[in-house]
Amino acid sequence: MEFSRRNFIRSASVLAALSLSEIQSLTAKQMIKTDGKTIAEDDEAYWQNVRQLFPLTKDWTYLNNGTFGPSPYPVIEAVKNGMLDADQMGNYGSYEATMPKIAKFVGANDDEIALTHNVTEGINIACWGVPLKKGDEVIVTTHEHVGNAAPWMNRMKVHGIVLKKYTPASTAAETLNRIAALINKNTRAIATPHIPCTQGQVLPIKEICKLAKDKGLFALVEAPTVPA
Repeated sequence: MEFSRRNFIRSASVLAALSLSEIQSLTAKQMIKTDGKTIAEDDEAYWQNVRQLFPLTKDWTYLNNGTFGPSPYPVIEAVKNGMLDADQMGNYGSYEATMPKIAKFVGANDDEIALTHNVTEGINIACWGVPLKKGDEVIVTTHEHVGNAAPWMNRMKVHGIVLKKYTPASTAAETLNRIAALINKNTRAIATPHIPCTQGQVLPIKEICKLAKDKGLFALVEAPTVPA
C-alpha cells in the first residue's frame, strides 16, 4: 500500500472523527461519507466536498505540497483545543506517545521513526549520515528542490564528492535507464525526489529504490508520500 495525503483522506471519515462541534462533525461526516466504498480518483463530487473542509479562498487553487499547507477545519479545531489545554494545565508537550502511533500507521517499527522540524532538516541528517569520501559519486536530478540540492552540494565542497545529474524522462522506464547509465564503481547513493517541485512529475520511486538496493547503494528519497 502507498501512503499519501490523498489516500489518507480517502481511507475513512478521518477528518470528521477529529475535534469538532456536534453540528460541524455531522456536516463533515456527511460531506465525506463513503458507506465503506472505495473513492475513485475521478469522483469530483467527493473531492469537492473534501475541498470544502478547508478554509482556502475559493478563488485560488492551492498546489504547494511542502513547507506550508492549509489545514482542514477539524485539524484547526484540534490544534486550538490542544493549545488551550496546554495553556490551562501548563502541560509540557512531548512526542514520545506519538511515535508508536505513526509507526503502526506506516507499518514500521518504533525505532525506525524520526520526527524532524521539517523535510530539509531531515534531508540534511540523512545526507550527512551517509559515509562518503572524496571521489564518491551521488546521483541526483536536475530538478532538485534547494532543500535536497544544498546538502549534497555542501558535501561536494567539504568532502569532494561528485554529483552526477540526470533529467527525468517522459516515461518511468527511460528515467530508470538514465539513472542506471550513471552508475559505476564510484557510485554510492541515489538521492531523488518522489515528485520534483519544478514540474510535479511522479518518479518511479519504488523501482529507483530497488535499483539502488540491487546495486548495493544508498537510496535517499525526498517524498511527500511513503512507498510501501
